[in-house]
Amino acid sequence: MQKLILPMNQTQVLVGYKNAVYQTEWSRPHYGVDYANTTNDKTVWAMGEGEVIAAGMDNVYGGTAVVLYKDVYIHRTGEIRDLIARCYHMQELYCKKGQKITTASKIGLMGNTGQYTSGPHLHVELDLDTKWPTYTIELKNDSNIMKHGTGVDTTIDPSGVLYVKASAPDNQTLVPNKIYENGNWFAREDWVLPLYDQPKDYEQLYNQTLLQLEEQQQKYTQLVQKLCDLCKQAQE
Repeated sequence: MQKLILPMNQTQVLVGYKNAVYQTEWSRPHYGVDYANTTNDKTVWAMGEGEVIAAGMDNVYGGTAVVLYKDVYIHRTGEIRDLIARCYHMQELYCKKGQKITTASKIGLMGNTGQYTSGPHLHVELDLDTKWPTYTIELKNDSNIMKHGTGVDTTIDPSGVLYVKASAPDNQTLVPNKIYENGNWFAREDWVLPLYDQPKDYEQLYNQTLLQLEEQQQKYTQLVQKLCDLCKQAQE
């Protein structure tokens, strides 16, 4: 099992998954989450251990990387599934088809390439359909990399999967873009993600340990009582 982390380290959310404002503005659903950088670093990293299925400049989506991640924990549902990740609009690509990647692998640079973009950002899309990784229901016709899908929506909300890895070397942060937040382009759950390195609840651990000690004490007391009874029976 693996947990996927944000593809950019210092990140802000612009648009949420299937956001209603986006639907009104662009007359189509938004099947992913849009992220942008908060510093000068535009590096896009792998979100976990995976394999690059396709990479290149798509005629519609611009700089595109399609990655297969196996045994991914979906924190919103508790399921473990294989997922396809599609990242769009990158200005440069540092990965190639067939490459094995980890969170230390650079995928590319965030950009503003492709047709469906109004500014620099990274579109991240997660799909349960691993059989047809380069097919999307967004397209009405095939592009050079991405293909027209069957019309069955198998995407899931990236905010229900991704984690923020605040520890080194990633040191990730995720904040809301205030302009887009005021315009209701995303929900609170799109930027309040769980921490990858969740600190232990020591109070809960302490209480659990006390309970275990009490149970062991009870068992020990019962055992001593049985031994005492046996001793009395032997003396009689």
